[in-house]
Amino acid sequence: LLTFCIFISAFSFAAASNASDFKDVFNYYNVLRGLEVIPKDFEYSNLDGYITKAEAVNAVVRLCSSGKSDLSQVGTYTFFKDVTESVKYADSINFAALQGIVNGDGTVFCPDNNITFREAITYFLRALGYAPYAQSNGGYPNGYARALSYAGLNKYVGLYTDDKIKKSEFIALMYDIAETYVIETEGFGAETAKYNKNQTVLEYFHDIYKISGRVNATFISALSGYSPVSDANKMQVGNDIYRIKKQEFSNYLGYYADVYCKKENGAVDEIVYIEKNDDTDELCIEADDIVSFDNLCYTYGEKKRSAKIADKHTLIINGKRQSVYSSEDFIPDNGNVILLGNGSKYDTVIINTYKNYFLQRMIVGGDDKLTLTVKESLRRFEIDLFSDTLLQVYKDGQKVDMAPFSYNIHGTEYETTGFTDIPEGSVASEFADE
Repeated sequence: LLTFCIFISAFSFAAASNASDFKDVFNYYNVLRGLEVIPKDFEYSNLDGYITKAEAVNAVVRLCSSGKSDLSQVGTYTFFKDVTESVKYADSINFAALQGIVNGDGTVFCPDNNITFREAITYFLRALGYAPYAQSNGGYPNGYARALSYAGLNKYVGLYTDDKIKKSEFIALMYDIAETYVIETEGFGAETAKYNKNQTVLEYFHDIYKISGRVNATFISALSGYSPVSDANKMQVGNDIYRIKKQEFSNYLGYYADVYCKKENGAVDEIVYIEKNDDTDELCIEADDIVSFDNLCYTYGEKKRSAKIADKHTLIINGKRQSVYSSEDFIPDNGNVILLGNGSKYDTVIINTYKNYFLQRMIVGGDDKLTLTVKESLRRFEIDLFSDTLLQVYKDGQKVDMAPFSYNIHGTEYETTGFTDIPEGSVASEFADE
């Protein structure tokens, strides 16, 4: 049997912190990956290992170019004797040489050598337009050390050495570079040069800008009153409404978040990534740990800790704001309770519950709708694969990715088609309270 588990899931969000100690690398990686500004084959693994010069240059080119750059413009020409066409990332290395990011003088590049802090930082600074400033302030390497300070990257000045850079450190560096300003030079020379710093790397190369605010409404619900969002592919942050790249972003309802938006000429800007920020006080209580709920106060855990709810609060159950409810509604039979706020009391209560269904039949129609028949009640659910419904499927106790796969019903082989890319921890709110 296919076990079909549908639930509103509680996400675990890593809070961003100071990158200077290279902590929270997983969070930095997720941001870069979510923004699609890190190479697809740059995997989150071997964090204590070193990376090669070729890998680093490929990452520099991905982050510090528009994404529309035609790497084939370098053709078969190579700037280095040891970077032949068969060398991995040869096109990125030659493109970087063409752009002046690495020095292509016809000698060797040593693509398989481990890259140092000094080399990595220099490549990024050149890609951001700081080479003229560095040359006017002493050249390589001292001028680039001064350029670090001018770029607002003071914490890397002491790291501008020939020590090899670990992969975790390189990810943290990329994260900081993404928010660093690109400069454009007007005039040359130490006395006459003028430098403009108007846009960050994300803005300049990718048309992505960052805002901070509270997610106040989604298509399904809002923190207060009726939702002003009339489209399942949009949500409200602060007072503004944006399109959303992924439906899972709706799970941030009630959170104070850092939101990355893509500029869209003549259209509503699109949220391409979102993460909880430090303005959110968050407490997650598992349903089994709740001892009691009295006078808007949870008592939970073996030590019977307490969590007070503000008199003026919002209750959201399985993604839907409740307008009429009682104290009993604050204690779910399963799942968990997430409390959100930014003060001494919590003003938002999010309750996530789930149910398991054992399916007898699953059919995908030509209209890309998935029909599910529940064995116990013979009840049928119809799911539009291109709607805002997101699922998790388990087969034989193991999670199955929502991607094309085949299955057998009474000896007949079926193969699903038309599945969209559905990530882990997804939501099917319309079934969650069945």
